[in-house]
Amino acid sequence: MTSTSHTLDKELVTVEAVRSSGGTTWRVDAFTLMWVKAEKQLSRLFCFLVFRSPAVSHANREDYVSIIVTNPKLSFDSLIKCFDALSPTSLKTIVGSEYDEFREHIERMRKYRNKLLHGQFTGQKIKSKQLEEDIGVLRRWVETLACSCACAIGYDGIGRDTFPKAKHPSVQSMQQYPFSDAAEFKRWLACQTKQAKQKT
Repeated sequence: MTSTSHTLDKELVTVEAVRSSGGTTWRVDAFTLMWVKAEKQLSRLFCFLVFRSPAVSHANREDYVSIIVTNPKLSFDSLIKCFDALSPTSLKTIVGSEYDEFREHIERMRKYRNKLLHGQFTGQKIKSKQLEEDIGVLRRWVETLACSCACAIGYDGIGRDTFPKAKHPSVQSMQQYPFSDAAEFKRWLACQTKQAKQKT
């Protein structure tokens, strides 16, 4: 728990720097950065589960990374779907009772985050107070996910060196993976992301 908290503090130091900058756009900037942190965490958690597969090794891991990088349909929702497909326990179960509430907030934020990410007007008259609250919601999501996943699968999605962590002797692989080589993984990932509800 202490290790995860320390890692989180280091990961979010840039967000805190923006928050305390006093700049006129700090709320938009901090929100944008916090959203990126949340998606990066999900991506790392998914990669961790992929790397746990006995089929992935030092010799071929770049083949798997390349497949992930070139898939254009990996999003917040599809990453969760892929996580659930590889994890013995769904993310909803891992996070617990707060999961549905977090997801409702994320769906609401999604309606204006793309506009903000592209420097456009949202047309929703988002108040400064609302942005501040949403920054807090995203931070709590990242913190909750980190602590929950650290306990459930042995990785918080925050710490670097995902591959070595996945290959640590203490980490248990699934009994059976839906792919046995990179080619099968590519087909599997394409199928998962195609079926997932795509949202921008």
